[in-house]
Amino acid sequence: MRLRLLGLASFCLVISPGWAQTPASSQPQLDQFAVGVNSFIDIGPPFDFYEVYLVQATDAGTLIQKVNVTPAGDVCTQPPKVEFASRRSNRSIAELMGGVDPCAIPEKKLHKEIKRCKKCLVFSGMNLKLQVQCASGTRIIKSDILDRDIFDPHPTTPVYTSWTQGLLGRLGEGFGPGVWDKPIFQTADTAQTASVKPNANISADFRAGRYDVLFDQSSEKLSDLYRSAEDSPQYAGPIVRLLSSIPSLPVYDPMPTYPAIARAAHLSIHGEVTVSLVVGPNGEAEDIAFSDGPPFLRTTSIEAISHWKYALTLSGQRIEVKLNFDLNCIAKKQ
Repeated sequence: MRLRLLGLASFCLVISPGWAQTPASSQPQLDQFAVGVNSFIDIGPPFDFYEVYLVQATDAGTLIQKVNVTPAGDVCTQPPKVEFASRRSNRSIAELMGGVDPCAIPEKKLHKEIKRCKKCLVFSGMNLKLQVQCASGTRIIKSDILDRDIFDPHPTTPVYTSWTQGLLGRLGEGFGPGVWDKPIFQTADTAQTASVKPNANISADFRAGRYDVLFDQSSEKLSDLYRSAEDSPQYAGPIVRLLSSIPSLPVYDPMPTYPAIARAAHLSIHGEVTVSLVVGPNGEAEDIAFSDGPPFLRTTSIEAISHWKYALTLSGQRIEVKLNFDLNCIAKKQ
């Protein structure tokens, strides 16, 4: 059973001269690299997030493109999604690397860092893979960043684990809140949506599985997750309909809104609601009483109906209203 982590923290890296200078190599200067990060968080759903940084040196500075792929949490309130952003950095690739030549990092040392905590309890963290082109061919550098590395930075954190944390920090500058900084419960006001979609070439690469190798230890292929997110129909949200108003319909009837807290907590609450009211002398709804339906929908139903208006000729008449809260989710109807 996973333990819930209540706090999120940011991290930084101070590179000490004692270890930042890796052995010199004949490696030509790097002009591009890719980083894949699978963040797993013990608060959700979703519990896993996938980020890919595509970094390329250009005449106008270093281009950093970031693609986030988030699997579905709740199929209705949290469909899968793809988010894309890009920026140009004044830092060179060597500066982004923190002065470390990734092609010269000893594999034995990396392996030792990954095996440092075989029997430790790990509830959250990041599995990172850096793909670079070295003189000997393509190299993939793996790093496991544990929850204690993120939430409780310590001088004993392995050097290359700290280095990858610093690299992520530099790559993420200017992109806004990352996976670890977003609110645990997101409402319509706090949820962020991508304003830009990946271009056709990047999309084709993801769909074809070009970056699957960066997540080959995940239970699902990145390309499958990406296609699912990109092809997922846009979810418009719940719909509330007036089923009946007996013996007469209102002349003004703004519908209730689906409770924001229910969406934030991913509660799939739906169904029919019955409310009775008495028409006042000015046609307003008075003596409103919630008769039947999910209790969670009581407040929003009464609040909306309190603004309804009926014909003045119905003054004193008791009305019975039936509403239907529909999640409007295709997956739930199948």
